[in-house]
Amino acid sequence: MTNKLFSVAALLSSVTLSGLAFLGGCGSSSSLDGCKTDHDCKGDRVCVAGACTEATTKGAERPSPPPPADVASATPPVAGSASPTPAGGTPPPAATHSCPDGMVAIPGTSFEMGSDRPYPKSGKEVGFDDRASFGWKPKHTVTLSPYCIDKFEVSVRRFKQCVDDKKCTPPGLASGAGNSNWGVAGRENDPITLVSYEQAIDFCKVTGGSLPTEAQWELAARGTDGREYPWGSEPDGKSITCNDSLTSTSGRRLLAAFGEGSRCHKGVHGTWPVGSAPAGASPFGVLDMAGNVMEWVEDTFDEGFYAKSPATDPRNPPTKLAKQTGVVRGGGWSTGGGDSDVAPGWNTRTYWREPMPYAVEGAPARDAEIGFRCAAPPLAK
Repeated sequence: MTNKLFSVAALLSSVTLSGLAFLGGCGSSSSLDGCKTDHDCKGDRVCVAGACTEATTKGAERPSPPPPADVASATPPVAGSASPTPAGGTPPPAATHSCPDGMVAIPGTSFEMGSDRPYPKSGKEVGFDDRASFGWKPKHTVTLSPYCIDKFEVSVRRFKQCVDDKKCTPPGLASGAGNSNWGVAGRENDPITLVSYEQAIDFCKVTGGSLPTEAQWELAARGTDGREYPWGSEPDGKSITCNDSLTSTSGRRLLAAFGEGSRCHKGVHGTWPVGSAPAGASPFGVLDMAGNVMEWVEDTFDEGFYAKSPATDPRNPPTKLAKQTGVVRGGGWSTGGGDSDVAPGWNTRTYWREPMPYAVEGAPARDAEIGFRCAAPPLAK
């Protein structure tokens, strides 16, 4: 696929409707008649208005499932205890600090950032026709101070509260336009989208934090065992496929939300409520670090930064937004495996870096598959 970089004007005149699919298979738990979520349905059937039906056609809408636990009241990990770790992973070190509600405590530790995996021969190999740079080399050791990070991507509900308090400005599109979640009934717990880098920065400042640096984002997604994906690594080093997500004993194993370009496409476009894929949790228990929306981070995109970055708490914030390119992480709902024979893989990797201009045609850049989460310092003892 080709990257979609839009200014507000471009978004108003060019709307892309794509499909949403969970990177996951289907198991034995099902109901032919009644259902509450897709988990209750067999095969490619989805839950619509309480009944299992065949997946809708590309571009169609369907109701979101019941939202996860309210973000604002989510209980943070207890200081001194490690978060749950997916099977096959190595538990991360335990945090000894406390965080604001809804945030996960990430301990001060060292980890291997980036990768020495060879770059693709061309952007088409990974589904990006116009991709010329990647920037995940070299793999290098980074040491971070303790911090906190949102367990979930910032939801529409949270962002709306900031707008209602007149501390934030609305997203770049009118209610319901394009693939906007803003003002759409039933999407209050979906991630906010179509926000610029500056709007993301402003929201995090209001809540007492900042955007995470690339290093903070990657540690929270990857842990300290060097995994390829938030949920683990494939033993053969290949990208995860639809079949890799099948499980015969525990029903459908949802890892990430993906759509257009994905071999797992089921034909429903848009985002999903934050935290809807718990099996895809990172070693620290942070959710949606792959899929749903790509996420703004603090740093600018510099392909050579890893070779010269500080070993401790590296930062590379922008100095001239109009002339620089930012970074988004985690893969969005309409990104996938492109021409490869695999399901969404490359941009679900924990070290994948996606360049994103801060401005397009003089206007702040926004995108229907870009959102964000915030980081913050530990609470004072």
